[in-house]
Amino acid sequence: MSDKERGMIKNFNDGRGFGFISRKNGSDVFFHQSNVISNSFNEGDNVEFEITPGDRGPKATKVKVVADPTTEFLKEHVLILEETDYDDFCDTTLEYAEKLKNGELTTSQIRKIYSRIMNADTPRDLKILRPQFAYTAGRSDKAGVKDLMELLDFLVKKMDETSQKQHGNFLQFMEAVVAYRKYVGGDK
Repeated sequence: MSDKERGMIKNFNDGRGFGFISRKNGSDVFFHQSNVISNSFNEGDNVEFEITPGDRGPKATKVKVVADPTTEFLKEHVLILEETDYDDFCDTTLEYAEKLKNGELTTSQIRKIYSRIMNADTPRDLKILRPQFAYTAGRSDKAGVKDLMELLDFLVKKMDETSQKQHGNFLQFMEAVVAYRKYVGGDK
């Protein structure tokens, strides 16, 4: 039995029941729907899997959706930045920006939603943007767009409507995402 690897679901053909996972080493590996342990999965999901020999080369088996550690850190810490080591926050946001770049999310796409967020004066104003996050995610086929919109929706939903501190922390996070996404480059 091989060691577990991590990667991301690159694509999946629902009609034929198979797809490909992008491995950490940069190569892609085939997987079949019957080898997925998780109840549901989507393109862009982080997965853990084992490699076994297949008829046409290696294939992924025991595929299981796993939480992305950078996203989980941000879910836990963005709204409580005053209680978080700021260097850890910055380093994690930089990693997240790299992930967004790999998910083909451009700085101009981030700036469109960023301008709406920065015009929100209260936590309630941010909550009103939740349908816009869903619309933006639904309009795009890019994994990075969906990932960011889901994270923003999670954070805004979790936000206390009366907390200006959480509102400020959320705005700080968005500023950091825009800055680090620009820093990692790669826009076409």
